[in-house]
Amino acid sequence: MPEADPTADIQIELHSDDAEPEAEQRPDPADRDELSVITIGAPAADPRPFVHFGCLKQALAHARSDTETEVGGVLVGESYPSERGLVIELTAALPAATEEAGLGYVTFSHQAWTEIYRQLDAMGTDLRILGWYHSHPGFGIFLSHQDRFIHNNFFAAPESVALVVDPLFERVGLFGWREGELVSLGGVRILADEACFAAAGEMAEKLSYDVADEEEGMASLRERLAQVGQAVRRILKGQ
Repeated sequence: MPEADPTADIQIELHSDDAEPEAEQRPDPADRDELSVITIGAPAADPRPFVHFGCLKQALAHARSDTETEVGGVLVGESYPSERGLVIELTAALPAATEEAGLGYVTFSHQAWTEIYRQLDAMGTDLRILGWYHSHPGFGIFLSHQDRFIHNNFFAAPESVALVVDPLFERVGLFGWREGELVSLGGVRILADEACFAAAGEMAEKLSYDVADEEEGMASLRERLAQVGQAVRRILKGQ
């Protein structure tokens, strides 16, 4: 059985929008009385990424739905300046149907993008796409060369982020732009209201923010592919 190509393309399409007016300064989410902030890792001071509990829950559930192949989707929300810095507030994760996927690659279909924009329109709000997420089942948190190519070419806006989830090892990583470089943002701030605070705390206790460099990550991917290949060969021998 041929092994999956870990550098295969992930096809992403974005609608081109007119330049948006400069956003007015708003209160930082950490200063809003109705929300609590739970941190994983040491999140960056600027930009200031925040992920609503429901958004992270959606991305994790999608990642856990298939631990044999990569899955992915887009992150939607709002970005705006606050007194503390540029806020990136992610409110929902919209799963994308895939045409082809495996360990190390995923391809979003044209139908997936049609459905994503249908859902976005149905929300009837000012939410917009602020990035993407995808899973690395069993091979850790990093951005591959192909991941970086995608982000550089399709998510070049200063507020665009990439969330990576390893559902097998309960790890997460958040990447974004800082001074023109695509880097780990150090951690995740989970936003939770009173109703979901306890559940968000339990989630945070189970997750770790553990980002590897690309070389280490690709080595983990090759090891994972080898393990899968061995398992397949054992199954075939038993037939």
